[in-house]
Amino acid sequence: MQRLMSRREYAQGEAPFPDEVTRDDAIAIAADVHRAVDLAAERRAEVAARKGSSIACHAGCSACCEQLVMIWSGEAELIAEWLDQPEQAEIRRAFLEAYPAWLEKSTPAIDRVMQLTAAGDAKGQFAALVDHWRQRVLCAFNAGGLCTIYPVRPVLCRNAHALDTPAKCHPDNDTGTAATSLHFVPLEDFLRKTRSLAMAVHHARGGARKQPEPLPTAVFERLVR
Repeated sequence: MQRLMSRREYAQGEAPFPDEVTRDDAIAIAADVHRAVDLAAERRAEVAARKGSSIACHAGCSACCEQLVMIWSGEAELIAEWLDQPEQAEIRRAFLEAYPAWLEKSTPAIDRVMQLTAAGDAKGQFAALVDHWRQRVLCAFNAGGLCTIYPVRPVLCRNAHALDTPAKCHPDNDTGTAATSLHFVPLEDFLRKTRSLAMAVHHARGGARKQPEPLPTAVFERLVR
């Protein structure tokens, strides 16, 4: 992990990483990051409680699950490996069944986001992601309001949170204001660093330069290849 982060060019895909990064390496790194994010999120919740607030997220909340979550290849490999375990066979089957409908509804947004990402238009990419969010297309990994891959959900999902009430989580909520979150510097600094790590792993594994993939598509392609 230290070697992958030793040069900015590895994260940016501007220089090849000199050593092999295996699928097992990518999975182990993603899992390690997940554990650290969960620990930091617990500390964030403790800080919120001391400030008189609480994390509002609970089973059944689905506003975040209507976002188009973009991930790098390490997390995709981790999720695909988990779904390939015999005990996850029913979750795998349900996902493969739900995926075509999700893809049909999401393809215009995916194409737009991918184009803007490739062009380096961060502002346009964010606007396109919000536009898709307003379409209320539920993630193919959500069933009955519950995340079916919760133990291996991506960092973006692990970090999502709202204080006190989930009523303002969706951009089209009728309150006119956005959900409140907690500025927690240790986690935010860690996420910036591990994003570079995830990108370095992605590029070392031959992923498209600076191009993350939509969560369901990235996992689907690894399950059926």
